[in-house]
Amino acid sequence: MKLIYQGMEGVAIIEPLIFEDNRGTFRRTFCAEELNKLGVNFSVCQGNISENLEKHTMRGFHYQKSPSFESKILTPVSGSIYNVIIDLRSNSQTFLKSVAMILTSSKRTPCSFLQVVQMHF
Repeated sequence: MKLIYQGMEGVAIIEPLIFEDNRGTFRRTFCAEELNKLGVNFSVCQGNISENLEKHTMRGFHYQKSPSFESKILTPVSGSIYNVIIDLRSNSQTFLKSVAMILTSSKRTPCSFLQVVQMHF
C-alpha cells in the first residue's frame, strides 16, 4: 500500500498493490499493520455498504467533531463516488478549503483505483 496525500492534513488516497494472473486480480483493501507502518492509526469499529437505486444519488454530509469523529475508508464496490471533504478545523492551515475526488471501481490500475482515508483530527 502507498499513501498519496491530498493537500489537506489527514486526507490521503490509499493506492493498493494489485496482483494479477489468469484468474483475475487481487488487492488488499485494508491492512492495519501496513497502514500503521505508513503512520495511519486506524481502528475498525464498523463496516457499512451503501447501495443506491438511481445514479446521481447524494449521500453524506458528515460533520465530525471530537469526541465523536470517525476515520473512514471509502471503497466503491461498483460504479463511482464523487467525494468532497471540507476542512472545518478552525486551527488548520487548510481551514475552509476542500478536496474533491472521484473514486471508481471500474479502473483497477494503481493510480486510478482509489480509496480515501481521513485520519483522526
